[in-house]
Amino acid sequence: MRRLSAAISAATLLAVNAAAQTVKITGIGSHGGEFCRRDRTMLFEDPDSAHLLFYPGFTVAGAKDPRLGKINVVVLSSVHGDHLGSARIPNPRAGTCAKPKASVKMPNSNGIGPSFLSKEFTAQLKKDGLTAYVGPDNGYALTFSNGLVVYMSGDSGITMEFDSDARCVKGC
Repeated sequence: MRRLSAAISAATLLAVNAAAQTVKITGIGSHGGEFCRRDRTMLFEDPDSAHLLFYPGFTVAGAKDPRLGKINVVVLSSVHGDHLGSARIPNPRAGTCAKPKASVKMPNSNGIGPSFLSKEFTAQLKKDGLTAYVGPDNGYALTFSNGLVVYMSGDSGITMEFDSDARCVKGC
């Protein structure tokens, strides 16, 4: 009986240890249980307890959104409004899945929206017909503490570097 108890304890410890090594990935949508057109936000919980938020965009109800908990890192692949969060819902389930209610309008370029800039700088850019462009889209290769590697492409898309044989351009 003592051996059986020890075996069960060891199996339980291994199961708990294995579960502790899992990266938890949670989609943060505007309407829980539905996949809506603006839902792109993901929360990654690393086994070492680090929390990464990717693509905070339109479906996060600000820093106090109760679904987020403690966030250690926010990962942005560009500063489009749907990545950066220049438009946000006032609370989960605001509006409808087809048209979530957003509190701030977003810019239509890869530039920082006026809500993130000083009024003086925004006025100068507008006067000169410019935007605060911050560069091209990018992606991230994230390596978690359990060895899981995930490529978050955002709007960078698939490029030739992802081909298994980068020398093959046509007809390979």
